[in-house]
Amino acid sequence: MAHGQTLPCGCVDGSYDGVITNTDFFSMVQHLAWGDSIPNDVEEGPGWCDLDGDGTRNVHDYILFTSLQQQQCSDLDGDGVEEVMLPDAVTSTFQGWVLEMVAEHPEGLGDIPAGAKTYRLYADFDPVAGSELRMMGLWGDDSAPWFIDAPGGLFVSVLSGAQEDVLPEQDDIDPLFFSVFPEVEYSSFWTVADMWSASAGFGNPYTFERSAVGQGLSFQSGEWSSEQVGGSGILAVAGSILNERLVVDGLHLMGQFTVLDGQGFAGQAGLVLVANDALPGGFSVEGLMVVPAEPFDMSNLEVLGCTDETAINFDMEATYSDGSCVICGAGDLDCDGFIGVSDLLGLLADFGCASDCGASDLDQDGSVNVADILGLLSLFVG
Repeated sequence: MAHGQTLPCGCVDGSYDGVITNTDFFSMVQHLAWGDSIPNDVEEGPGWCDLDGDGTRNVHDYILFTSLQQQQCSDLDGDGVEEVMLPDAVTSTFQGWVLEMVAEHPEGLGDIPAGAKTYRLYADFDPVAGSELRMMGLWGDDSAPWFIDAPGGLFVSVLSGAQEDVLPEQDDIDPLFFSVFPEVEYSSFWTVADMWSASAGFGNPYTFERSAVGQGLSFQSGEWSSEQVGGSGILAVAGSILNERLVVDGLHLMGQFTVLDGQGFAGQAGLVLVANDALPGGFSVEGLMVVPAEPFDMSNLEVLGCTDETAINFDMEATYSDGSCVICGAGDLDCDGFIGVSDLLGLLADFGCASDCGASDLDQDGSVNVADILGLLSLFVG
């Protein structure tokens, strides 16, 4: 895909108001179907232009279009032609996939058969200096497929809102069902947001999702690939671009998968994110981060938690930091802002610890001993 270039505004401004908004998206989808060849001799107009220049309407065109949301049309070259600037390419900060097992179902649960296991898949991203990184979506095409391979199939609840021809999304699941039908909470899905969490004042992201005959059923069978449908994507669009998409900072949930028969699974997905100035007030996308074809499997399985031994919530079983560590001042073991009797009692409870002693090991010598007591007493305020 091309970046740092311009497009004639007439290609994307279907409402002819000089700003690319959600209403213009309808022009994008109503003229050419997914996979259609874009004629070279067609008159330029909303929905007719080949945004990525490959001659076909596909997922790349939709990625570029949605990245243009809220862009202003202007005469960039002084030649009287209104244009819009494509976002600059941003170097990927993807650090890898992290897989977490969140539940085992040895006895089954509702419609979930006995022996199933539920996993959550996270993408880990480093921040972009001076910018906020926000999730746009998931994608795959013929050359960089997005797929899931789960022998035995995946559990998708009949109450999840899933349909035969679209991939199950977290946004379709109503948490109100959980108290009566607890199995719904473990339904399998992809997501571009967070676990049943809406951003304040805006709700869940509005997304464009590729519909193709039977792909929802293929996902449920555990044998789905974007190659089967000529490419696919779940992309946040319209006002979601900056208002509803959650900021990506470290681990970001991308899917949940309840694997039947207790088997493992594998897959691959591409991701696309936007990077904008961290200062408030901007509405248009400044940078576009496109991450193609990143594979995952059971080797990505981790135990999430706090891995910092100096934190009060250090988890000795955790193998991957989930950003939950709570680190207080030296000696303030209960994190109440001052050092007193409760902190001394907490340290005494750990006295004699010889490894993985956490915040009680004030001098970080690997154990809790008299030196730590004396150190705390020197900070003691009563």
